[in-house]
Amino acid sequence: MGREAAAEEEAPPQETGDKAVIGQNSDISRPLDVVATQNRVYAQRFNLEHPCILTEIQLPLIKFSDEGRIWLEVYSDDGGKPGKVLFKTYSIHSLRVRFMMMDNPWLSFPVGSKTDSYLEEGYYWIALRSSGNCIFNWYAACGNVFGISSDTRYKDVSLKSPDWDSVLNYDMNFRILGNRKAVD
Repeated sequence: MGREAAAEEEAPPQETGDKAVIGQNSDISRPLDVVATQNRVYAQRFNLEHPCILTEIQLPLIKFSDEGRIWLEVYSDDGGKPGKVLFKTYSIHSLRVRFMMMDNPWLSFPVGSKTDSYLEEGYYWIALRSSGNCIFNWYAACGNVFGISSDTRYKDVSLKSPDWDSVLNYDMNFRILGNRKAVD
């Protein structure tokens, strides 16, 4: 808990109504590349300390192969695992992304203006999804530098009954942007 609180102190939410970073694990100085678009779907848990409206999620991704689409899904937390899909971001066609963008790997996934992306304070999950044959690596930090030890999970969608029971010993990098919601 202490590491997660310290990470969030680095980028606290801005005043109500301002678009700001509201959650992140964004140190990519010594990244671990994880092939994140084949049969495994990776999810990273994050905590919101205030109600907010998510407007964009950014991930550091490196493209290795075409063709397909990538998007993010935001899940509720179900006892420390991803639960129900709450909403999806816009998708990005892999042809619109340059190969091997090492100098600036951050890709932005906007949330549609008609999407209900209001979230109460609490825990949620983001997962990178893909279609087609595109291959992207998602940057991660070795060890558990953010949150708790079971906050990075994956499921193998090639299995007959995929589940989120597999825990990883690293944390996926991300930035979540949004507007802090005023309390009535």
